[in-house]
Amino acid sequence: MALWNTEGQRSIMSVVTENALKEYEVLVLTETLAGRYSTHAPATQNAEGRPSGGVTCYISPRIGQRILDHTEENMKTNALTVAGLYLRPQTDILQIIDTAMDVIKYTAPKDPIIIAGDFNCRLDKENRRTAILRESMEEEGFTLINKAEEKTYFAPNGSSTIDLVFVRGNNLEVRKQEVLTTSTLTPLRKRPPIVTKFRIHSTIHNETKQENSKASRQINTNKIEESTQEIQAIRKEIRENNLTEAMEKIKLLLKSSTTQARQRKAKS
Repeated sequence: MALWNTEGQRSIMSVVTENALKEYEVLVLTETLAGRYSTHAPATQNAEGRPSGGVTCYISPRIGQRILDHTEENMKTNALTVAGLYLRPQTDILQIIDTAMDVIKYTAPKDPIIIAGDFNCRLDKENRRTAILRESMEEEGFTLINKAEEKTYFAPNGSSTIDLVFVRGNNLEVRKQEVLTTSTLTPLRKRPPIVTKFRIHSTIHNETKQENSKASRQINTNKIEESTQEIQAIRKEIRENNLTEAMEKIKLLLKSSTTQARQRKAKS
């Protein structure tokens, strides 16, 4: 799998040949190929500056048959779920977690799932946003693959690790991850691609069973938006650097906004 913040698809297609991308079974392009399932969320144009926020996912048919697209930013096959996310730098940490949870609710606890993208949460520098994100994802059984010292963004005033890959699933084995700073895929030095090699040990599931499966939990986003006092209290704890207290309040808010999904009974 290759995760790449391309800053626009046209910019890479003008300098990278199609053959250079064919070796990857899964492609996640943020801020934005023939022979792959694809789903695309176009970038949005703000009042000023260039368009931003687009995400594209490509999956080889060898991974499995596509059975679901959700909000045009993630794709589910009968063997794997892949989500590509882009969160703007100013996005509130609660919104980041809510976005990730909205993807997770379409999967069963043991389903192989990859969530990759530009989270704009720095891994290379200790901070509250990233600590809250990591702990929330670990609570859901995810592992963060990135190493803090392997930078994913390079600029004249410094570098950082903000393009992250989370994985979950007993049958999904991650073998290696590397940032391609020297290859045919790195003519754009500012945002090199992050390549993760993995193996799915399970056989492809029956499509009907996948369609009938339901997530164990669903988040009521309206209830979160209405919890003004709780959100203000969380922000106050974060401002005062009370990370443990903030995490406890976030957990309580998410728990109170979560409903148990009903399982469909099999027909006799």
